[in-house]
Amino acid sequence: MKIIPQNQHHDLEVLTPSDLVESATCSIIDPAGPAERPRHAFLARLLTNTLPQLPPPRIVEGDVTRVLDLASRGGDWALAAALAHPDCEFTGVDRCRALVDAASERAAREPLPNASFRHADVLEPPLPFPDQRFDLVHAGFLASFLPGRESWHSLLRECVRITRPGGAIRLVECIAGEANSRACHTLCAAYQQALLHAGLRPALPCISYPQRRLWLDGLLTEVGCVRIVSQGKFIDWTCDRERLTDIGGYLLLTLRLLQPFLLAQGVIDEEEFEQHYQSLGNEIGRGSFKGCWRLHISTGILRSGMSSWAPHVILRCAQDPPFRSSGQSDRSAFPGRLGGRRTRGCFAPPDPSLRAG
Repeated sequence: MKIIPQNQHHDLEVLTPSDLVESATCSIIDPAGPAERPRHAFLARLLTNTLPQLPPPRIVEGDVTRVLDLASRGGDWALAAALAHPDCEFTGVDRCRALVDAASERAAREPLPNASFRHADVLEPPLPFPDQRFDLVHAGFLASFLPGRESWHSLLRECVRITRPGGAIRLVECIAGEANSRACHTLCAAYQQALLHAGLRPALPCISYPQRRLWLDGLLTEVGCVRIVSQGKFIDWTCDRERLTDIGGYLLLTLRLLQPFLLAQGVIDEEEFEQHYQSLGNEIGRGSFKGCWRLHISTGILRSGMSSWAPHVILRCAQDPPFRSSGQSDRSAFPGRLGGRRTRGCFAPPDPSLRAG
């Protein structure tokens, strides 16, 4: 079966943690399934030393002592942050009871008395917390389960309610994924078609990654944040064998869990799926699978009674070395990069023409 991508300009090249994998109207991946914990464990290892824990003091007014991990999944981020910051209280909340129970067991086993987890459907406000309870709300990869773009505002308004004045709301999303595998491209195109066939709309708009970055920043401004601190990160497994092992495990497990959904939507048959799946597995095993994820971290600061800040956006972009193949720089493989130029600590206004780096 020939798979024809529906959107030639914005085709996915590799699955990312922000791709829609949960839906109330259609079975995609069961969050309570036994494979979800190892899938999130692969992702947690990939994100180690990449996602920030507490924001610097100059970003948030006052001390950060109470933190909410919204959609905490297996609790990996909250548990790592609780270990690194024993004087802070971390609370995780998730809509999947099985993942909440697993995270609670891990917190008790460590033990980490400053980490706790509770079950709540984050898509059905209000969230089970009082007003102005938290100094920081950390929300990672909400796009993987939000039912369309209109659902962002209601959830973020709840985040504003439970965050104190001068506190922060942080969004983390993967806004682009790039890889050199034809097999991976084919399976991602099948996934895109399956979403269309099922009538599902991704929570991230199908626009270029710089526009997605500004769109996420704009969400926080729309719900009342007066200052936005925006940061870009790369997870590049081109020359990192350990990361290649983790991205390989994450992708192969995710694709295997997506297989029933793809077959049910009729976008690919079982024989073709297995052919491309085995080809991708062979590329990962040989070490020839190369690529990266582009993460965007958007932190919105709420107005404080003592603050005179006016609404504005600060972009802080980090640029990784370029993709390399056979000792040569392949700039065409990652068209969003600026020829491998490194830029750190660069601040700029929210200009739509602005390019990362």
